[in-house]
Amino acid sequence: HDLSFVSPTGIMTIFPFLWAWKAARCLSKWGLLPTASHASRKLRELARWHAPEFVSRHELDPFKPDTFEVPFLLNRGFFATAYDLGPEQMLANNPVSDRGSDPLLWADFDRYIEDMMKKTLCFHGSSSARVMIKGHFLAAAEGLESRHSAATFLTVTREPEKRLASMMNFVFA
Repeated sequence: HDLSFVSPTGIMTIFPFLWAWKAARCLSKWGLLPTASHASRKLRELARWHAPEFVSRHELDPFKPDTFEVPFLLNRGFFATAYDLGPEQMLANNPVSDRGSDPLLWADFDRYIEDMMKKTLCFHGSSSARVMIKGHFLAAAEGLESRHSAATFLTVTREPEKRLASMMNFVFA
């Protein structure tokens, strides 16, 4: 709850439009949209169909920060097409893969992160806050660091077996 940090929420990364965030905030205040807590509770109730392992490790709250690369890939149609084209295409078109080779994908990913950082600062009305972005995109770290030299990057590492189990829970959840 450090107020010097701001972060886009899961829902913001799925709908990356600043005007929509502002409209939703107003509509919720006026009672025309459900509150964030009510919507979160309803969405968690709908999550019963997920594997128990997945639910136990994810908050499933769209109004809290969530991994960043999944909405990016959803917006690009990744899950709808690359999985069906086989493992080589899946790896080549995945920004979290160190084998991702499509320069347009990397440029899009960098631009997406840059735009989300700016929109998040604008939405929170702060130019002095620090942006925290949660995700699994170590393969993009060098490019991001070269563009944001004053930024601090950190990552959490896990045992390979736990990382693989988490990935499988996500894919099959």
